[in-house]
Amino acid sequence: MAEACLNAAEPEPADSATLYLDEGLNLISIPLMPTSDNVVAALDAVDFTMIAMMEGSSKTSFSWEIYIDGGTPSGGFVWADGYGYWLTEVGSGQSIIIPGSELPEGADMPPSYDVAGGWNLIGFKSVTAKSPAAYLAGVEGIYVMIYGYDNGAWYAVGSPGHTMLEPGHGYWLAIKVGESGTIFP
Repeated sequence: MAEACLNAAEPEPADSATLYLDEGLNLISIPLMPTSDNVVAALDAVDFTMIAMMEGSSKTSFSWEIYIDGGTPSGGFVWADGYGYWLTEVGSGQSIIIPGSELPEGADMPPSYDVAGGWNLIGFKSVTAKSPAAYLAGVEGIYVMIYGYDNGAWYAVGSPGHTMLEPGHGYWLAIKVGESGTIFP
């Protein structure tokens, strides 16, 4: 008598992600936990003018933090998963390769991201597309709308042709004023 045990193979975790950029303005995010938090090194080979991130909610306290190509990032600039970034004046045919991991070493769960009432510029922490209902389950009932920006145009996530949140994209997420919550990717 023989016994066999079969386990479904899980896909290998991603160890890098490539963000393909549009010419001009891009709203991006880092789909992995980057190996390095050095934005200067990460964008060294990219032809762009400025990258900006918003720290905090637009209805509470917030600040725009920037890095201008060839300069020094402002003191509050963070290059990490969970943030959305505006990348300006990108040259044609540009891409960013981001080495990283889906989970921190030794962790069972990915990190979580807090949002507050008002507009939040968020990143999408995933290497696969997800529905807004799945990704935003932690803020179900308190988020009002989510918008993306792609190829020079705004779109409402959930509209025809834009039903999923996409790896490498950043998003504007509206949370009801006076509410706050946590996104659990």
